Amino acid sequence: MLAYSEMIAEKVRTAARARIAAHKPMAAPTTLKAGPLLSSEKLIAIGASTGGTEAIRHVLQPLPLSSPAVIITQHMPPGFTRSFAERLNKLCQISVKEAEDGERVLPGHAYIAPATSIWSWRVAGRIIKSKIHDGRR
Repeated sequence: MLAYSEMIAEKVRTAARARIAAHKPMAAPTTLKAGPLLSSEKLIAIGASTGGTEAIRHVLQPLPLSSPAVIITQHMPPGFTRSFAERLNKLCQISVKEAEDGERVLPGHAYIAPATSIWSWRVAGRIIKSKIHDGRR
């Protein structure tokens, strides 16, 4: 028992001496104004189900503010898509939010479809707008 105690104590001392680099937080998001090169004509679409939340985070987190708009459908129960979007918004450079009906889809932003919704888009030239329908019957 004494040998086991000494082994644990030595491991604790070794861990205490370890030089572990501190996690550097990401820079705070900045606002970009849409210009001629930042139009809504390009789009990234993602659809995911079980296990998709972490995959989506891995895709969105490194995207720069100059990225095309991202539209996401993630199979989730009602009430979870908004909190998922808020969590991603804190972790990503681009803005992430739950999509709203009639909202313009902008570059440098990601939109998550509300749970149980049917999501479509209206396109007029270089402008894309969300159309959200209640998918519950």
